[in-house]
Amino acid sequence: EKLVVTLPDGNTKEGTKLVTTPKDVATMISKSLAKNVMVAKVDGEDWDVFRPLEDDCKLQLFTFDSAEGKYT
Repeated sequence: EKLVVTLPDGNTKEGTKLVTTPKDVATMISKSLAKNVMVAKVDGEDWDVFRPLEDDCKLQLFTFDSAEGKYT
């Protein structure tokens, strides 16, 4: 089943429920982001980058250069 991921800039990416992960979305955006992403927020909730997305959501991705990435 398809899901829609909304990024902070308003762009969207499509994925598959319970299959697509934040890491997969990062890969869709850029290889360097995928390599450097440390943690995600899904609808404001901390989310492991390898945990599959469950439904349509708003997604934020953080690298080590961000406070959220350093915190993890």
